[in-house]
Amino acid sequence: MNLTGLDERVAEKVVQEFGIRIKGPIFNLPEEVVEFVFIIFAAIAGFILGYNFYRLFKTK
Repeated sequence: MNLTGLDERVAEKVVQEFGIRIKGPIFNLPEEVVEFVFIIFAAIAGFILGYNFYRLFKTK
């Protein structure tokens, strides 16, 4: 029984059918670095969205 995900099976079928060559990622960074950068950008986006939400809906 093949337990791979549907997206993997579809992608493999398309790759075999059209002869597409799969390349690696553009930036091959360790997982921890990617998570750290994601958290930093999420925090920055949260501050920006929170500040603008406060400016938009503040009561006088």
